[in-house]
Amino acid sequence: MRTSFFVVLLTLALFIYENTCPAVTITFSTSATDANAGNVLSTVPGSTGNQLYIWVDATGNENGIEGLGLDITADNCNVVATSHVIENPVFQDIPGLDRWNLAISNGTLNDSGVLVNDSLGAALPGLGGLAFYQGIQNGDGPVLHSVLTFDVIGGGTTELGFERGIGNIASNGAVPPLNFGSAFVGSLAPTPCPAPGSIAGLLSLVATGTVFIRGRRR
Repeated sequence: MRTSFFVVLLTLALFIYENTCPAVTITFSTSATDANAGNVLSTVPGSTGNQLYIWVDATGNENGIEGLGLDITADNCNVVATSHVIENPVFQDIPGLDRWNLAISNGTLNDSGVLVNDSLGAALPGLGGLAFYQGIQNGDGPVLHSVLTFDVIGGGTTELGFERGIGNIASNGAVPPLNFGSAFVGSLAPTPCPAPGSIAGLLSLVATGTVFIRGRRR
Protein backbone atom coordinates (compact mmCIF):
# COMPACT_ATOMS: atom_id res chain seq x y z
CA MET A 1 0.00 0.00 0.00
CA ARG A 2 2.78 2.41 0.95
CA THR A 3 4.69 1.56 -2.25
CA SER A 4 1.64 2.30 -4.38
CA PHE A 5 1.22 5.64 -2.61
CA PHE A 6 4.80 6.66 -3.42
CA VAL A 7 4.40 5.58 -7.05
CA VAL A 8 1.28 7.76 -7.38
CA LEU A 9 3.09 10.63 -5.66
CA LEU A 10 6.09 10.33 -7.99
CA THR A 11 3.84 10.19 -11.06
CA LEU A 12 2.00 13.30 -9.88
CA ALA A 13 5.28 15.12 -9.23
CA LEU A 14 6.55 14.28 -12.74
CA PHE A 15 3.27 15.43 -14.26
CA ILE A 16 3.41 18.75 -12.40
CA TYR A 17 7.07 19.20 -13.40
CA GLU A 18 6.45 18.51 -17.06
CA ASN A 19 3.53 20.92 -17.15
CA THR A 20 5.11 23.79 -15.22
CA CYS A 21 8.78 23.71 -16.21
CA PRO A 22 9.43 25.82 -19.33
CA ALA A 23 10.19 23.78 -22.41
CA VAL A 24 13.63 23.56 -23.98
CA THR A 25 13.46 24.42 -27.68
CA ILE A 26 15.79 22.72 -30.18
CA THR A 27 15.78 24.03 -33.74
CA PHE A 28 17.65 24.09 -37.05
CA SER A 29 18.98 27.24 -38.67
CA THR A 30 20.82 27.92 -41.91
CA SER A 31 23.17 30.27 -39.99
CA ALA A 32 25.93 29.71 -37.43
CA THR A 33 25.36 33.19 -36.01
CA ASP A 34 21.59 33.64 -36.16
CA ALA A 35 19.23 31.07 -34.69
CA ASN A 36 16.32 32.67 -36.54
CA ALA A 37 17.84 32.77 -40.03
CA GLY A 38 15.36 30.19 -41.31
CA ASN A 39 15.03 26.43 -41.59
CA VAL A 40 14.66 26.01 -45.36
CA LEU A 41 17.73 25.19 -47.44
CA SER A 42 17.55 25.10 -51.24
CA THR A 43 20.09 23.02 -53.14
CA VAL A 44 20.39 20.59 -56.05
CA PRO A 45 20.94 16.83 -56.34
CA GLY A 46 24.63 15.98 -56.15
CA SER A 47 25.53 18.96 -53.97
CA THR A 48 28.03 18.28 -51.17
CA GLY A 49 29.06 20.03 -47.98
CA ASN A 50 25.61 21.46 -47.20
CA GLN A 51 25.24 22.61 -43.59
CA LEU A 52 22.52 23.20 -41.04
CA TYR A 53 23.12 24.46 -37.51
CA ILE A 54 21.44 23.18 -34.37
CA TRP A 55 20.45 25.69 -31.69
CA VAL A 56 19.19 25.05 -28.16
CA ASP A 57 17.19 27.56 -26.13
CA ALA A 58 16.77 26.85 -22.42
CA THR A 59 15.50 30.33 -21.59
CA GLY A 60 13.21 30.22 -18.58
CA ASN A 61 14.15 26.66 -17.67
CA GLU A 62 14.98 26.60 -14.00
CA ASN A 63 18.25 24.73 -14.22
CA GLY A 64 19.58 24.92 -17.76
CA ILE A 65 20.78 21.79 -19.56
CA GLU A 66 23.40 19.47 -18.14
CA GLY A 67 23.03 16.66 -20.66
CA LEU A 68 21.94 16.77 -24.27
CA GLY A 69 21.49 13.64 -26.40
CA LEU A 70 19.80 13.96 -29.79
CA ASP A 71 18.91 11.83 -32.77
CA ILE A 72 18.61 13.66 -36.10
CA THR A 73 16.19 12.05 -38.53
CA ALA A 74 15.24 12.38 -42.21
CA ASP A 75 11.96 11.35 -43.80
CA ASN A 76 13.57 10.00 -47.00
CA CYS A 77 16.95 8.92 -48.35
CA ASN A 78 17.81 12.06 -50.30
CA VAL A 79 20.17 13.37 -47.62
CA VAL A 80 23.32 11.61 -46.38
CA ALA A 81 25.09 13.02 -43.32
CA THR A 82 28.88 13.26 -43.62
CA SER A 83 29.71 14.83 -40.24
CA HIS A 84 28.10 16.18 -37.10
CA VAL A 85 30.31 18.30 -34.85
CA ILE A 86 29.42 19.66 -31.41
CA GLU A 87 30.40 23.33 -31.33
CA ASN A 88 32.31 25.17 -28.61
CA PRO A 89 32.91 22.31 -26.17
CA VAL A 90 35.30 24.60 -24.26
CA PHE A 91 33.68 27.58 -22.61
CA GLN A 92 35.24 30.85 -23.86
CA ASP A 93 38.46 28.97 -24.71
CA ILE A 94 39.45 28.96 -21.04
CA PRO A 95 41.18 25.69 -20.01
CA GLY A 96 39.28 23.97 -17.24
CA LEU A 97 36.02 25.73 -18.08
CA ASP A 98 34.59 23.24 -20.52
CA ARG A 99 31.01 23.74 -21.61
CA TRP A 100 30.73 19.98 -21.96
CA ASN A 101 33.36 18.34 -19.77
CA LEU A 102 32.22 14.77 -19.54
CA ALA A 103 31.17 12.68 -22.52
CA ILE A 104 31.41 14.29 -25.95
CA SER A 105 30.09 12.43 -28.95
CA ASN A 106 29.27 13.76 -32.40
CA GLY A 107 26.97 10.83 -33.02
CA THR A 108 27.00 7.79 -35.25
CA LEU A 109 26.11 8.67 -38.82
CA ASN A 110 23.49 6.76 -40.83
CA ASP A 111 22.83 4.15 -38.18
CA SER A 112 19.63 2.10 -38.32
CA GLY A 113 17.87 4.58 -40.57
CA VAL A 114 18.70 7.55 -38.33
CA LEU A 115 20.70 10.33 -39.95
CA VAL A 116 22.67 10.99 -36.74
CA ASN A 117 22.33 8.68 -33.78
CA ASP A 118 22.66 10.20 -30.30
CA SER A 119 24.82 13.30 -30.38
CA LEU A 120 25.73 13.90 -26.76
CA GLY A 121 27.17 16.57 -24.52
CA ALA A 122 27.19 16.33 -20.74
CA ALA A 123 28.35 18.77 -18.08
CA LEU A 124 29.63 18.30 -14.53
CA PRO A 125 27.58 19.50 -11.55
CA GLY A 126 28.13 23.17 -10.85
CA LEU A 127 30.27 24.93 -8.29
CA GLY A 128 28.93 27.60 -5.98
CA GLY A 129 25.69 29.10 -7.27
CA LEU A 130 25.85 27.48 -10.70
CA ALA A 131 23.23 24.81 -11.18
CA PHE A 132 25.36 23.30 -13.93
CA TYR A 133 28.94 23.79 -14.92
CA GLN A 134 28.87 25.58 -18.28
CA GLY A 135 26.38 23.34 -20.01
CA ILE A 136 23.61 25.27 -21.74
CA GLN A 137 22.55 27.89 -19.22
CA ASN A 138 19.07 29.25 -18.83
CA GLY A 139 18.19 32.83 -19.69
CA ASP A 140 20.88 33.29 -22.33
CA GLY A 141 18.72 32.77 -25.40
CA PRO A 142 19.53 30.25 -28.16
CA VAL A 143 22.97 28.62 -27.95
CA LEU A 144 24.72 26.97 -30.91
CA HIS A 145 25.03 23.27 -30.14
CA SER A 146 26.37 21.66 -33.32
CA VAL A 147 26.67 21.74 -37.09
CA LEU A 148 25.36 19.03 -39.40
CA THR A 149 27.12 18.57 -42.77
CA PHE A 150 25.44 16.49 -45.45
CA ASP A 151 25.33 15.61 -49.14
CA VAL A 152 22.16 15.60 -51.23
CA ILE A 153 21.78 12.63 -53.54
CA GLY A 154 18.18 12.91 -54.74
CA GLY A 155 15.54 15.40 -55.79
CA GLY A 156 12.48 16.55 -53.90
CA THR A 157 12.00 17.82 -50.36
CA THR A 158 13.52 16.19 -47.31
CA GLU A 159 12.30 17.00 -43.82
CA LEU A 160 14.88 16.76 -41.04
CA GLY A 161 13.78 16.42 -37.44
CA PHE A 162 14.85 15.52 -33.91
CA GLU A 163 14.16 12.75 -31.46
CA ARG A 164 15.46 12.18 -27.95
CA GLY A 165 18.69 10.19 -28.10
CA ILE A 166 19.75 7.41 -25.78
CA GLY A 167 22.03 9.90 -24.02
CA ASN A 168 18.89 11.75 -22.93
CA ILE A 169 18.40 15.41 -22.12
CA ALA A 170 18.70 16.34 -18.48
CA SER A 171 17.73 19.38 -16.43
CA ASN A 172 18.62 18.85 -12.77
CA GLY A 173 18.47 15.11 -13.35
CA ALA A 174 15.06 15.14 -15.05
CA VAL A 175 13.95 15.37 -18.67
CA PRO A 176 12.37 18.79 -19.28
CA PRO A 177 9.51 19.39 -21.69
CA LEU A 178 10.94 19.61 -25.22
CA ASN A 179 9.96 21.55 -28.31
CA PHE A 180 11.56 20.13 -31.45
CA GLY A 181 11.77 22.14 -34.65
CA SER A 182 12.38 20.76 -38.14
CA ALA A 183 14.20 21.76 -41.31
CA PHE A 184 13.41 21.34 -44.99
CA VAL A 185 15.99 20.66 -47.68
CA GLY A 186 14.61 21.39 -51.13
CA SER A 187 16.55 19.67 -53.89
CA LEU A 188 15.54 20.55 -57.44
CA ALA A 189 17.41 19.49 -60.57
CA PRO A 190 18.56 22.55 -62.53
CA THR A 191 16.63 23.29 -65.73
CA PRO A 192 18.93 22.46 -68.67
CA CYS A 193 19.75 25.35 -71.00
CA PRO A 194 19.00 24.69 -74.70
CA ALA A 195 22.09 24.01 -76.81
CA PRO A 196 23.12 26.77 -79.26
CA GLY A 197 21.88 24.66 -82.16
CA SER A 198 18.49 24.28 -80.51
CA ILE A 199 18.25 28.01 -79.90
CA ALA A 200 19.05 28.68 -83.58
CA GLY A 201 16.38 26.19 -84.59
CA LEU A 202 13.78 27.84 -82.35
CA LEU A 203 14.63 31.27 -83.77
CA SER A 204 14.31 29.89 -87.30
CA LEU A 205 10.85 28.49 -86.50
CA VAL A 206 9.79 31.82 -85.01
CA ALA A 207 11.06 33.68 -88.11
CA THR A 208 9.31 31.24 -90.46
CA GLY A 209 6.06 31.59 -88.52
CA THR A 210 6.29 35.37 -88.66
CA VAL A 211 6.78 35.33 -92.45
CA PHE A 212 3.88 32.91 -92.87
CA ILE A 213 1.56 35.09 -90.79
CA ARG A 214 2.56 38.22 -92.72
CA GLY A 215 1.97 36.38 -96.05
CA ARG A 216 -1.54 35.34 -94.98
CA ARG A 217 -2.40 38.89 -93.90
CA ARG A 218 -1.46 40.16 -97.40
